[in-house]
Amino acid sequence: MRPGTENVPAIAGLAKAFELAQKDRIKESKRLATLRDYFIKRLLAEIPKTYLNGHATERLPNNINISVLGVEGESCGFIS
Repeated sequence: MRPGTENVPAIAGLAKAFELAQKDRIKESKRLATLRDYFIKRLLAEIPKTYLNGHATERLPNNINISVLGVEGESCGFIS
């Protein structure tokens, strides 16, 4: 860091963002968990040889980890 005036508007904006996030945290977590569960259900039902990694319900509302049997991660077609 170099000396100088701190970015007060950004600091105030961040504080407000934290305040809003905390206020809606419970409601937003429930909304995300509903979307997550719907996505997992559809994905496992519609794509053969898929399974959910980790616990089915004891997971973060924004977390899904799926494996597809017979498909290696290196063969996903990503170009580096």
